[in-house]
Amino acid sequence: VVKFDPQKYDRHAMRLKGFDYSSQGAYAVTICTKMRGPYLANSICYAFVETAWNALPTHFSTVILDTISIVPNHVHFLIWLNPTEEEKPTLGNVVRIFKGDFSRAWTEHIIKIEGIKPETIWQSRFYDHIVRNERDQEMQRQYILENPEKHRLQDEDEP
Repeated sequence: VVKFDPQKYDRHAMRLKGFDYSSQGAYAVTICTKMRGPYLANSICYAFVETAWNALPTHFSTVILDTISIVPNHVHFLIWLNPTEEEKPTLGNVVRIFKGDFSRAWTEHIIKIEGIKPETIWQSRFYDHIVRNERDQEMQRQYILENPEKHRLQDEDEP
């Protein structure tokens, strides 16, 4: 049995300690593909991401979609949570459903055309930023909207 070595595997919590991630407000989220692979460059894969994004309000009536950008190896989005007494999803619940909806569609597609079940394309974690105010919201939105162009320019600079 291999013992866990905290010096070797320094995994720290990704979420702000003590924060209620079901709180009303806007959140900027980044979800990366496994090993930063360019899976989302595939047009079908890209379409499944869009479908999963657009389906979120059907799962959570208190979620408002704001902005999304999809590049080959990650997704950025800005989303609003407006919890009620009856429905109070956490940001983690929303991301889990997003990844799950995408993964189900992608798996069904790959099984249909190749006859095998694909590996997951997502990293297990995600990054978030709690939007603090209107200025921060605009900065996050601008970053998300400009990200595909920034990513394209970086790809052109690589040999």
